[in-house]
Amino acid sequence: MKYYDMVISLGQNCHASMVLRNCSQQQFSYPLDWSAGILWDKCGVAGLPGKVDLICNNFEGAFEREDFVVFGEPDPDSPHFWVKNLKTGLQYQHDFPKGKTVDEYFPVFKEKYRRRVYRLYEEIGRSERVLFFFISYTDELTDDIVILCHNRLTNHFSDKKIDFMLIMKDDSVDIGTYRRIDINKNIVKYNVDIGHYLYSDDCIKNKNTVFAVVNNHFVTASKINNMFDMLWKQQSEIELLKDKIAKSGDA
Repeated sequence: MKYYDMVISLGQNCHASMVLRNCSQQQFSYPLDWSAGILWDKCGVAGLPGKVDLICNNFEGAFEREDFVVFGEPDPDSPHFWVKNLKTGLQYQHDFPKGKTVDEYFPVFKEKYRRRVYRLYEEIGRSERVLFFFISYTDELTDDIVILCHNRLTNHFSDKKIDFMLIMKDDSVDIGTYRRIDINKNIVKYNVDIGHYLYSDDCIKNKNTVFAVVNNHFVTASKINNMFDMLWKQQSEIELLKDKIAKSGDA
């Protein structure tokens, strides 16, 4: 098991960040957690190259109002409508609330992402070991693409230890198992049957397999801090219980 000061979700969509949070491996929101690459002519296969470009170019010009348009039919069960960025090729499903236009909400959206961009570089700056994490639903994301993206990140953050972890959808792998492939010493790929949609009710076993892979491969400062918080709370509860027992005995 490896230790990292922080882990950064790059997608393919919001499931990567959700997995990290469910595993207590991510504490803060970063600018790419809740976006997905849908215009591959703009953002590359699965959105990965485009997201790496944004990171290496300080998200320059990534949040200009004229580039954002509404698309698709709103999900009746969701409080948000879908918006895509025609320049970056990314879509946002969890940001723009129904009942407000893009124009009305955009200042709030832009300020929120300004904070997330600042937080991303601030946390990387104080970290030594950083893991970039990606869950791919497409087999068009080749090892060569991942290697190029990792090289860009390594060159950009040359004073950091940068690793990359890829979970690749592979229906040929039995549910509950995985196939590990070390692409090189800094890039690891786990082939897993993640199902058609990881967070659907019929993919619980697939999701638990992904959780196991993540928790067995690495641990972050966030998870360690969470474990200490849990232990402290348990100890506090034990002390309260002891007090109650002592008081009941005195009565």
